[in-house]
Amino acid sequence: HRGNSASFSLLLWAKNTNPPSLLINEISTKGSKNNPDRVEIFVTKRGNLGGVTLFAGTEQEYTDRIIFPEVWVERGDYLVVAFSKGEIATGTYRSESQAGLSANNGCLTLAVSPQWDGTLLDAAIWGNHTTQTHDGFGSRTLLEQVQYLAENGHWNSRNAGGSINSSDSTATRTMCRDTQKDTNSLDDWYICATRNASFGKRNAEERYQD
Repeated sequence: HRGNSASFSLLLWAKNTNPPSLLINEISTKGSKNNPDRVEIFVTKRGNLGGVTLFAGTEQEYTDRIIFPEVWVERGDYLVVAFSKGEIATGTYRSESQAGLSANNGCLTLAVSPQWDGTLLDAAIWGNHTTQTHDGFGSRTLLEQVQYLAENGHWNSRNAGGSINSSDSTATRTMCRDTQKDTNSLDDWYICATRNASFGKRNAEERYQD
């Protein structure tokens, strides 16, 4: 008699005992071929990136992500991730699906691993402050993601008006963190002046004036 057989595979992640401290530092969500959607991460404490994951969304529900390789980074380093196709500088990481970020209303989450319950490192939420549906966030998914991030202490508001205002951002007018301020609120962020996107280096200080 021929015996029965079965096969299966499991994706396992070893615990990273030396993760760095990281902050989401610059965001572009209305990219072009010359300036694709990108996210910049600033390293505030030395560590190993192995398994650290940046989600377009949260661990529970996301449209794209990048799981970083095992590499040591130093305080003061900048990491740039392209979330859509286009011209990017050498050394830029690429997300898995290159699906692009939500232009007007969305969120990003940094976690120490790709697991659904991984420890969170940072998050950012943006909105155009004009959308009316789903409490101003435009979708039930984003509303639930915002509630999750607020419950876990990585954003201080559940209201759409408390998100980073994306309405004036463009491919070269990006959402920038203000000198590593981290109060988990829109007060940490500003829109830089036109053509002042600064991925891979210190954020431009000139601010957009409408």
